[in-house]
Amino acid sequence: MSARRDRGEPSGKRSALRARRNGERESEITHAEGAVTCVLRENAGSTGPETVERVRYPGDEETHFNLLNVDCVIFPEPDKAEEQLRRLQEAMDDLRQHRS
Repeated sequence: MSARRDRGEPSGKRSALRARRNGERESEITHAEGAVTCVLRENAGSTGPETVERVRYPGDEETHFNLLNVDCVIFPEPDKAEEQLRRLQEAMDDLRQHRS
């Protein structure tokens, strides 16, 4: 018997099932929160805004949020856009308040 099975790690079938469930959960989260991607820049220096900047360009679906070295973009679900944008704004505001 292999060392992997001796440790009780999942078989290939269980791994595939777990991956499918994770994908389904990711879809549920995206529908609830919008498609959000954030990037932490290593060297924002003095160029990063010290207050939350929120920008949506005319004709664009996405909205950008920037604070210090954190850049986020959200593609909100059309039927939940206001709520999703509010939650990301609150998260960014909370980050601003707790920065050190």
